[in-house]
Amino acid sequence: GRMNETMHELRLSYSTDVVRALVHFCRTNELSTEVGNAKSPAKARVLVQLYDCATEFELKGLLELICATLGGLTKSYPHLACAVYDEAAAYGEAMHRPKSIALQAIRHSPDAALLKKNEIGNQEPGVTSLGSATVETIIVSTVECDSLLTTSIFPTAHPHFPYL
Repeated sequence: GRMNETMHELRLSYSTDVVRALVHFCRTNELSTEVGNAKSPAKARVLVQLYDCATEFELKGLLELICATLGGLTKSYPHLACAVYDEAAAYGEAMHRPKSIALQAIRHSPDAALLKKNEIGNQEPGVTSLGSATVETIIVSTVECDSLLTTSIFPTAHPHFPYL
């Protein structure tokens, strides 16, 4: 064997869930069922953390797989887009793609993403997954980027909002 090779220690600052998913991908080229079938805010956050890990190790195949999974996840379970967005916002600019996927899902179906209580496990509405900074970012971003929304809410100039 390899008895004479020098052993190197690698320290990872990721959760056990992320490391398991990383090892599973390296062995199978697939997402583990546990992470790939995320149906809770906590598991959706693990996908974002795994994206960070895949970015660190430059695993392009894993990055693409995660983005495809996030797209399907946030389409099927819009309330999880809030957890994805909130988690991704904590990592900064490296999380542009996951944030964009989540924001697109929130804009596509704001009521389902933010307000509706989800039937699966009787989970709370998506907005409860957002921190105050991400709530503000989503509101400002949605209003700035969607003039149709603004004009449908305020079809004529309102005396308290003359700039609209």
